[in-house]
Amino acid sequence: MKFTWKWLLDHLETDKILSEILETLPKLGLEVASVVNLAEDLKSFISVEIIDVKKTSKCR
Repeated sequence: MKFTWKWLLDHLETDKILSEILETLPKLGLEVASVVNLAEDLKSFISVEIIDVKKTSKCR
């Protein structure tokens, strides 16, 4: 079964970090085959906010 980190946190009352949760799940009888952090693929993206636009006299 695959589920998201958000789903897991919705069903757990914990403040533990991912590595601690991954260590505990097998002790509860739950197998963890793999963990994929999709945020890693987005690390190179930069988010910006344009707060003002001004017209200049320069033509390119």
